[in-house]
Amino acid sequence: MMVPKKSLILAGAALAMLGASAGAQSQSTKLFKRAGGGSVKQATLDLGTGTYTRGPAVHQRGGFTVADFQNLDAFDGSGFGWVTVDTGGGTCRWFSNAAKGAAANQSTNASDLMSDVVFFYCSNALDVASGGAGGSVTLGFYEGYTVFGGAPTTTAALVALTGMPANTSQGSWFSAGAGCYGLRVIFPTLVAFADNAFMGYSWDFTDTGTDGTLANTYPFMSCVVSCSGMSIFNGSSGGVGGNSLGLGEDGQGMMDVWDQFCVAPTVTHTFTFGTSGAPFSPSTYAPSTMRIQEAGDLAATNVNYNASITPNTDLISANKATLGGTWSVTLSRIPASVAGTYTLNLKRNKHPNANGGPGGSPPFGRVLTAGLPVTTLTGAHNGTSGNIAVAVPAQMAYCGFHFTVQARSTGGGGAAGVRLSSAIDSTIGTF
Repeated sequence: MMVPKKSLILAGAALAMLGASAGAQSQSTKLFKRAGGGSVKQATLDLGTGTYTRGPAVHQRGGFTVADFQNLDAFDGSGFGWVTVDTGGGTCRWFSNAAKGAAANQSTNASDLMSDVVFFYCSNALDVASGGAGGSVTLGFYEGYTVFGGAPTTTAALVALTGMPANTSQGSWFSAGAGCYGLRVIFPTLVAFADNAFMGYSWDFTDTGTDGTLANTYPFMSCVVSCSGMSIFNGSSGGVGGNSLGLGEDGQGMMDVWDQFCVAPTVTHTFTFGTSGAPFSPSTYAPSTMRIQEAGDLAATNVNYNASITPNTDLISANKATLGGTWSVTLSRIPASVAGTYTLNLKRNKHPNANGGPGGSPPFGRVLTAGLPVTTLTGAHNGTSGNIAVAVPAQMAYCGFHFTVQARSTGGGGAAGVRLSSAIDSTIGTF
């Protein structure tokens, strides 16, 4: 199939695939060039606040994270890498196929809750600090994708980034110099992104340079098969990530190949760059640099306890509190009473005395929690039982958070009907 000239510009050689001839491929407008890694700066974006921090940044977390996908080898031994570009303005999107949590060199972490990503890019857009709009790109994360014209089955996240740290002047791909960054993007809530051998990672070229055609913000390509000079045709036997084509991949399940989808005009094409050796030789660079962190596996805990000598007769029970799940607490009034209300009081610690402290008459019973208050939740009971259910935020700040909870309920008879329950010692986890 002939590729329309408008879609991309080729600056070098690309290896045509899937029956497309070398002549047909040469008419495309894909473009790539070498870029030095010595000038790449660090930046962090907190998507919850929209705040960019330039330079190293410390991010407070409630739990720990694990790199479930890690392909940051953008630079060779001499400190150089490759950047690539396509038509801008949202006209073209590139997909790469890789694994997540399912390839030879990936983790076995099972939470599947993405907390942040790191990627490398360059931009010739005018930086916000210099009065410009900054760079922009839309990143896509998909469950279920295979290269050679595949279609993503489930979208885990589409992340539209604007105002990215960029350059000191407005220009284009053809301008001398560019602002290059390794950007860490922290999600405000954890993103569910399941593990699989077939995953899609996309880059949508959303801005346009002064040339009027090419995107002004563009990705670094990443080293495939550790820059060994192997191509998809002679990489590791059978592919480590598990592709049905039996083609060579690296330890992240990545192949040095892109799927390109463009509109106006419509282009659907699969290609790889000849960035290693002579034109049309096996290439070693293609998929963009990326690291995906997710919440580390942490078991939620849930321990019921009561006063050791004079236990409270009212009882509470609950399921384990997990990130992004629903925490449900049930009160049992023993003995039964008329209907009433009850409050769950969450605090940070258990009472230091095994038998608790005096309730105050009312409420009748033993106080079993202590420390700083966390929150209160209110509900109603029918005289025998009641239930309160709340959503646990899918945020890293809550991962590993420890608390205790005890109920105070009413049930007729004035002050005589106010009672304290048993308690629960809990830690929020990922499972």
